[in-house]
Amino acid sequence: MPSGAVAPGADDNASGTTAVIEAARLMSGINLPFTILFAAWDEEDGDFSEAKLMLIRRISAVIQL
Repeated sequence: MPSGAVAPGADDNASGTTAVIEAARLMSGINLPFTILFAAWDEEDGDFSEAKLMLIRRISAVIQL
């Protein structure tokens, strides 16, 4: 973490995560015949190993913010 007042990437990470949380909140009251999983990863997972683990599950759609 930078020692100064500026933390590069903090705004991007926070706004993207906020968008995912808000989408989950808005869709929480909708009754669907399938499960929606909301997840967020950062660019620090350069090889996308965490994201690849999610591919073990059956995924029908991905939205990248």
